Amino acid sequence: MASPGPPENGVEVFDPCATPGWDEWIGRLPGVSFFHGRPWAEVLSRSYGYRPCYLLMRSGETPCGLLPLMEVKSALTGKRGVSLPFSDKAPVLAPDQGSFERLFRGAIALGRERGWRGIELRGAPLPPGTPSVAGFLEHELALDRGEKELFRGLHPATRRNVLKAQKESLEAVFASGAEAMRVFYRLHCKTRRGHGLPPQPWRFFETIHSQVIAPGHGVVAEALHRGTPVSAAVFFFFRDQVLYKFGASEENALPLRPNNLLFWEAIRRFRDQGFQTLHFGRTDRENEGLARFKRGWGAEERLLLYHRFDLKSCSFVNGGKGPGTSYRVFRLLPVPVLRLIGALLYRHLG
Repeated sequence: MASPGPPENGVEVFDPCATPGWDEWIGRLPGVSFFHGRPWAEVLSRSYGYRPCYLLMRSGETPCGLLPLMEVKSALTGKRGVSLPFSDKAPVLAPDQGSFERLFRGAIALGRERGWRGIELRGAPLPPGTPSVAGFLEHELALDRGEKELFRGLHPATRRNVLKAQKESLEAVFASGAEAMRVFYRLHCKTRRGHGLPPQPWRFFETIHSQVIAPGHGVVAEALHRGTPVSAAVFFFFRDQVLYKFGASEENALPLRPNNLLFWEAIRRFRDQGFQTLHFGRTDRENEGLARFKRGWGAEERLLLYHRFDLKSCSFVNGGKGPGTSYRVFRLLPVPVLRLIGALLYRHLG
């Protein structure tokens, strides 16, 4: 396989979108996940124009280390390497500390060559005490148990909410068609407005559908109340793993507990299909309500740290405002205006 850049110290730069058989090639790397694969690289590069710069080490033709990066060029946030934009985490895959350091030195060299301000890492295996710019919680549920055992593992309040939802006129459906993504996006725009945030652009979700959902790498789940969608979620698949990536719902339908029905039916479905784990994505540590919802399914909770390396000072930096800040004014704006803001803004925030 040819690389787009010359190797340096055994580290080469690849573009997964232009590398035939990328997913199979990196498939044996321990810890490889959906975010390391070609479909997600296609989504990020096609939706926002980011340039893939995936640093790879190999022994002969066999990959033995990977640091995925996208080059983000922005007049607002600067030119930088991000691993990876709009991804819960994309950890560096390295068998040992020495390999990690080689990959990271390669990233520094590439960043200086490309004129980056810095390098951002999400979930990297850095030593404890390394300065971080943001911290989140992540939750993962093992699905390798019987349905009754999974139900017993729910928090009592979650069990009650599932049973309540089942008594209402609710049903869960799973679909991969374009209309399912449009249904999700309508709910997504309303939900983001309620949270004081603009929605990501439709092009982003349209590309997710074409590159991920339609080829069978994910599904859109909907909770219907008397035939009307009141809640929806987007799940990604990778081998025996399921990743919950996006969710949205009608606020006035929340007393019916549609999200509880949706997740319980998703857990049942994915378990029956042979998946081993369900990852609930990242959660702001300040969002206790969402963290409690995810804990309620019996999921294991872990800390997830984001780091930023400043190329000028050649050091990791502390602080900075993490993503997810809301603004009350956005709750007052109509959805079409928010969609325009999102289309202009999000490519700078990756």
